[in-house]
Amino acid sequence: TQLFNNIKVRNGLPVNEIFTITQDSTGFMWFGTINGLARYDGYEMKVFRKGAKEKTVFPDNQVTTLATDANLGLWIGSYEGLTFLNSRTNESSIIDLGKPREVRCLLNQNDSALWVGTSEGLIRLNKKDRSYKIYNTQNSKLGSNIVRALYADKESNIWVGTFNGLNVFSNKGEILFFD
Repeated sequence: TQLFNNIKVRNGLPVNEIFTITQDSTGFMWFGTINGLARYDGYEMKVFRKGAKEKTVFPDNQVTTLATDANLGLWIGSYEGLTFLNSRTNESSIIDLGKPREVRCLLNQNDSALWVGTSEGLIRLNKKDRSYKIYNTQNSKLGSNIVRALYADKESNIWVGTFNGLNVFSNKGEILFFD
């Protein structure tokens, strides 16, 4: 018996190195690779890349993290920034975070907030007006500016894994650090 199906470049992947995987509400599988974003419908791949002659724009092709959105969208983190892709129209927009930032992880908290873990701190993005606030070691108790993991618990606290320990961004708005 075969336990796994192998999907590789010969099946439409841009490369065989996958960084991140998610599935959207319509059933599409999305794969972030070092050479673009791939959407799989169960039969064939569609690849999205920087510079392609489509409605999509990306800051670069190294997709590091993905997060689905309730509005049939996909948040795409890469080494050079953050992109929002409307998965109905395939139109995308690069999100202005002040400068290119290495996006390492994403957490879609609710209809209005997206948490963005970067190599320069934690960003809380307001998805409606695209304003943002940056939390880092200089302006908060964040253990390290390199944020590697994000998780929301049942009480809406945001757990933040960094290169120097664990933080919790409490639902009361304070950042706690665990020594």
